[in-house]
Amino acid sequence: MKRLLLCFGWVLIPLVAAAQASKKDPAELDMNISKLCGGMDSIWSRKGTWKKHEDAIIFPDRTFPKNQYGQLNARIDKIAPLSRESLPDLSGFEPTWYRVIDGTSYIPDGPVPYEFSSLYFTYYCNDNMKKILLGDETGNWIYVYFNHLGWFCNEKLDDWNINDDGKMIRIYTLPPKVGKWKGMTLYAPHTNEFDRAVVIAHDGKLPWHSLTQRQYLTGLRDKLQTQLQKTMNGYEEYEQKVKDNIDKHSKNSSPETPKIKQPLEQQLSDFQSKKEEYKSRSKKFYGEKLKYIDDYLDTASAETLQHVAIIDPRYGALEFKGRFGDENNGGTRFIAIGSKYFNNDLPRYVPQFMILYWQWTQDPVSLRFKEQFEENFPLEKLKAIIDK
Repeated sequence: MKRLLLCFGWVLIPLVAAAQASKKDPAELDMNISKLCGGMDSIWSRKGTWKKHEDAIIFPDRTFPKNQYGQLNARIDKIAPLSRESLPDLSGFEPTWYRVIDGTSYIPDGPVPYEFSSLYFTYYCNDNMKKILLGDETGNWIYVYFNHLGWFCNEKLDDWNINDDGKMIRIYTLPPKVGKWKGMTLYAPHTNEFDRAVVIAHDGKLPWHSLTQRQYLTGLRDKLQTQLQKTMNGYEEYEQKVKDNIDKHSKNSSPETPKIKQPLEQQLSDFQSKKEEYKSRSKKFYGEKLKYIDDYLDTASAETLQHVAIIDPRYGALEFKGRFGDENNGGTRFIAIGSKYFNNDLPRYVPQFMILYWQWTQDPVSLRFKEQFEENFPLEKLKAIIDK
C-alpha cells in the first residue's frame, strides 16, 4: 500500500499503521492482541494531550515577504481549536499539530499556499513485550490546505496546452465524489484506502474548472505530437552521439583505438540501417493515437465538444479511443485551477479556498478518532474563515 513519508528533521511517519497488516479484520485483530495487555479498556484508559511541533517552512513562495508569515500563522492557528472541538475524547491517542508554509501560488502574485497539519498517534498492545506503547507511526491525519490542493489531487498529469495558445496549464485528476457530509460534496482522494475531503470556496464556486472535450483533446493532441517529436529527435541525437564518440576515439593514437572504434562503428552501422524503420514505427504508433482524436474533433458538434470530458477508465488519461466515459461507471474528469476564480483585491495571505482532508486506519482507536471527527467537526466555523 502507498506510504506517505513526512520527512522533516523531527519525525518520519509512514501513512499506513501496522494495524492494517491484516486484510481480514484489522479491528478484530487489534482487539484480540489487546487482551495480552488487559484488553481494550486498558488502551482506552490512556488519555492523550494536544502537542504543538515546530513549524515546517519547506519551499515557501519566494515572492511572498517573510515579514508577513505572521498573517499565515494567525490563520493556521484558528484551525487548532476546531480540531480540539471535533475530538473531545482523546482516549487511546495523542494529537500533534504544526504549521506548514510550502509551495508557490497558482497564479502570479496570487494567494499563498500554506496548511494546518495534525496527526494522531495511537496506543497499542505490543504482543512481544506485552505492554501498551504509543505508536511511532500513524495513518490518522487531519489537514486544512489553504489556497492549494495538497493531497486532494494526488494525481497530477502534467502541464498541457489545452487551449492551443501555447500556454501550459497544470492538469489534475479530480477525485471521485462519494456522497455528502454536513451538506457538502464529499470526495475520496484515494491517497490511501480510507480518506475523505471537502472543498470550502467563496461565492458557492469551485477554484477549478473541468476540462471540456475540446480542451482535453487539444491538450492530449499537443502532448502526443510533442512526444512524437521528442522520439524522432532522439533517433538523430543517438546517431550523432555515436558519431561523436567515434570521432573522439579517432583522435586517439593509442594502439587500443581500433578495438574500441570497431564495435562503435558496427553499432552505428546497425542503427543507421534500421533508423528509418524505427521512425516509421514511431510515426505509426503515434499516428494511430492521433487519428482517434482528429476523427472525433472532425465529427463531433461544437456543442458536444463543450461538454465536460469524462475519461473512460478502460484507457486512462493518455489513451483516447474515440469515446468518452461516464462518471457513474468509474469515469474521471480533469481539472485546472482557474485564475478567474481568485479575487486579486484580497491580500495574498487570505484563504480564498480551503481543502479539509482527513484519513484514518482501521484499528478501534483510529475508527473512534474518525467517528468523533466526522460527528463533531464545526464545519460552519471553518467556512467563516474563507476570504478573511
